[in-house]
Amino acid sequence: LQKASISSGVSLNKISWESASPGDEKERVKKHYFSAEITGSYFALKNFLFALETSARLINIEQLSFTTSREKSQPATIQIRASVSSYQ
Repeated sequence: LQKASISSGVSLNKISWESASPGDEKERVKKHYFSAEITGSYFALKNFLFALETSARLINIEQLSFTTSREKSQPATIQIRASVSSYQ
């Protein structure tokens, strides 16, 4: 996430990880959830989301909130909740 935020020109303000889903013992794939708050220009945020979409890791955005300021000089903010799948 840090690499994607730096390359797209956004600020990664907050990030929090939740515990992995317990899953079934037979299943080898586990989901890890995280929430993040990111600020930047519209185009920088768009580039950040594209970086997540094309990442080698399987990232699924579960929820997204987009907020802008009435002042054009203020950056936009997105809040996302996503899951990352990993093999155990």
